Amino acid sequence: MHPRCSSAHAVEELWTLAHASTHSVRPRLSLSKPLRTLWRLHFSSSASDYEGKKVAVIGGGITGLATAYHLAKDPSTRVTLWERLDRLGGWLESENIEVDDAGGRVLFDYGPRTLRATAGAFSTFELIKELGLEKEILRTGIHDAASRNRYIYYPDHLVRLPGPQPGAGLLVNLISNSLSLFTEPALKSIPWAVAMEPLRPKRDKDLEDESVAEFVTRRLGKAVTDNIVSAVFHGIYAGDIYQLSAKTLLPRIWQLEVSSRGIFRSLLDRSRIHVPYEMYHERQLIRAEKGPAFFAEAGTYLDGASVFSLKGGMGQLVEGLVTSLSRSSNVEIKMKSTISLMNRNVSGLRIESNDGGHHEYDYVVSTTPSQELHRQMEPSFKHTDAFTFLGDQNYAVHVMVVNLFFKTPDLVPVHGFGYLIPRSIPLEQNPERALGVVFMSDSNIGQDTAQGTKLTVMMGGHWWDGWKDGDFPDEDSGIQMAKAVVERHLQITEEPIIATARLLKNAIPQYTVGHTSRMRDLHAALSQEIPGLKLAGAWYTGVGVNDCTRAARLTAHSILADKRGETGLERYLDEYIAGYEATVQKPR
Repeated sequence: MHPRCSSAHAVEELWTLAHASTHSVRPRLSLSKPLRTLWRLHFSSSASDYEGKKVAVIGGGITGLATAYHLAKDPSTRVTLWERLDRLGGWLESENIEVDDAGGRVLFDYGPRTLRATAGAFSTFELIKELGLEKEILRTGIHDAASRNRYIYYPDHLVRLPGPQPGAGLLVNLISNSLSLFTEPALKSIPWAVAMEPLRPKRDKDLEDESVAEFVTRRLGKAVTDNIVSAVFHGIYAGDIYQLSAKTLLPRIWQLEVSSRGIFRSLLDRSRIHVPYEMYHERQLIRAEKGPAFFAEAGTYLDGASVFSLKGGMGQLVEGLVTSLSRSSNVEIKMKSTISLMNRNVSGLRIESNDGGHHEYDYVVSTTPSQELHRQMEPSFKHTDAFTFLGDQNYAVHVMVVNLFFKTPDLVPVHGFGYLIPRSIPLEQNPERALGVVFMSDSNIGQDTAQGTKLTVMMGGHWWDGWKDGDFPDEDSGIQMAKAVVERHLQITEEPIIATARLLKNAIPQYTVGHTSRMRDLHAALSQEIPGLKLAGAWYTGVGVNDCTRAARLTAHSILADKRGETGLERYLDEYIAGYEATVQKPR
């Protein structure tokens, strides 16, 4: 499940990153000059520097499509997009269904359904704008119920997380949030945990990494960890916080723990924000090409929003990219084509396809699961460090997505984004091992013409680790399980008039303890042993759609700038991982 839990600072973050005075935490890094020079070189009138360059992009998900799209902007670059299935888009898939009983239609997404409207969305918005889809944007405002009302289920009822209530005044908010914090079993440990956090001992500076659960338990206690944080990570990664890496997934807080100012003091300082390396890099590229006007235009669409989506669902972005690529004379799309092996040649890399064909490229971008690349590398690179390190990145979770549409509107007893289920819930309250439920009728208003109640139930994730193919529920069983969840948790007994289910196998890669060091080792091995091979996408550079579109943009730039030693994993290097600090400059 991917609920986009944007904070009320989304507007400030957008403005800040577009207008920030940015300083590297590590002063020896100075990115702006070379980035701007190389980007202008790419778009100069002479294409001689890139004439004849051939690039293979393996994988037709959102990362592969966006990478090919950016590469195709240079007419001298020949791009081949390889996809083993008979459809493009990966997990981004939308379906419109006619509703006879209610009249009109309803839209179901089977993968990500909303995008965070923060400074991390620039590459996604750029794609939407260039594809002419900006008028299709649907915004969820920061004051809407879907932004402000977010729930967890504990132990046997919905619990609203503390925060401003839609339409409520200061006094009402103060009273209601205080009552909740001191009376709800799920929340009453928070005030004491926060008050005591500055007094807790810091970790040993020699500690390389630890799990999210170990880190949060040390800082805030086990109750907050199991009742709150586990639910949040169920929503983002469908993962087990006792396995996920704190250093990788909470990098800013991880660094702040051993800083002189500590965690909460630094986080409460709104005069400065932290900008990750890849987001700063992205901003520099966009500014060099499009100028400040781009950020102002992004603000006109995203200011005041916490999340956004498209009227036609996330599949509409896929359709736009596929249409653009199909019209590009320098792009070839190979469907139902499998790469059997990869090897080096004199000028770059050679791949062999399932039809026996041999294809030579200057660069290869792999956006597929690491197991696929590992298999392709085995015949030729079995004895390399890169092959060994790649084999260590092989864990993802399976998620079942069930969409339910009920004829009666407003069946949910509350309004909001939805609710997440923590690991501490007793099995009898969650025998289906659901991760959470999204109230789609509230969170994606404007996608449907039929009147009714639309819900999405997510199940599985790390709870299904170790299951074999025969253990997973089929579509009918998944629908029955989802109906049982919403009946038990939301008291919805009405029969849905439309119900669909999809099992997404290996859907969300898990960045477990040690992920940063593994990626750093993999980067070093690839740059030395297989220059020209670049990695991007959810298995390496972030699991969100915004992460994937950003990685696509940076990877395309790296190729067009002929940076053979770059692998796409630079974000994990010691000299980059600290990121940058930006001084907030308020609008004039």
